[in-house]
Amino acid sequence: MFENDMKLPKMENVRERPLYDYVLDYIKSRNFNVTLSKYYEKLGTINCGDPYILLDDAKETLRKTEKNLSKQRKRQEEKRKVIVKEYELFEEKEKIFRNNFLRFDKFIKENREKRERGNIKMEEEKLLIEKRQHDTEEIQESYKKFFEIKLKLEEGIKKHNIYQKFLLNCCNESDSFSQPVEMLECYEILLVTRNVLIQKQANDLIALENAKANLDKLADEKNMLIIGLNTKIFGLEARYENSRYRSLVNENLIMDIFERAAERISEIASTKQTILHMFVEMNKAKNIKKSFNPEDYETQLANIKGTLSTFYKMNKYFRKFLQTAKPPNET
Repeated sequence: MFENDMKLPKMENVRERPLYDYVLDYIKSRNFNVTLSKYYEKLGTINCGDPYILLDDAKETLRKTEKNLSKQRKRQEEKRKVIVKEYELFEEKEKIFRNNFLRFDKFIKENREKRERGNIKMEEEKLLIEKRQHDTEEIQESYKKFFEIKLKLEEGIKKHNIYQKFLLNCCNESDSFSQPVEMLECYEILLVTRNVLIQKQANDLIALENAKANLDKLADEKNMLIIGLNTKIFGLEARYENSRYRSLVNENLIMDIFERAAERISEIASTKQTILHMFVEMNKAKNIKKSFNPEDYETQLANIKGTLSTFYKMNKYFRKFLQTAKPPNET
């Protein structure tokens, strides 16, 4: 119980505090700000121009302060020793109380466990007595039932004596059976055989029904397969017709492409002939008899373009010259 309670600080930590901490506590407790303000008020009444006066006043104040602090240190040290002794005494009492409480708690737990074990044992014995009494009552009821069954069986045996006599007479008259037991065994064998045959017939009927169901199922599956194949055939026929139509369209498109290509080829051939003829005529006009490659159309076009550019520049220069050469009246 005491382990979960709030623990007090150990006196070892209290003893390890330095002395200036106690001085700081004393200054805080005496409202040091008020004392400091009074000191500054006193300084205001002294001639601040003389540093020796200020120094003497400060030394006197320091002496008084140190004297007061020494007195307070002694008082605090005495108080601390008293508190340490009280705390050590308290720790010893706490240990004694804790040990007494633990022993008392252990004693209570043991008594409680003994009481619980006694109660459990009493309950078990009570349940055992009730169970034995219940078993005895059940045995008595079973005995009564079996005794009644015994009486009923004896009455039944008395009633069925006539059948025993009948079976004995049958055995005496028959050569196949010497005792009624053999006749009953033969009857049981025939009954078992009859049941086996009935079961076999039922199994054969079930097998026939299963075979018929399997045959119907197989026929349905084959019909569904045929329907699926027919559907695939129709789809393939549709794809064939679509492919055939596309092939005709592509053939017509290829024929158009061939015709356009032939036209373009003829246009290119005529253009080449025109370029060659123009190049030859320009060379004749320029009196150029240099050999050239008739298939080098790029060079021919470049020469034609250069010639036309030169001719355009000459024509432009000539027109400009004519405009500058006209008299002023004509302009």
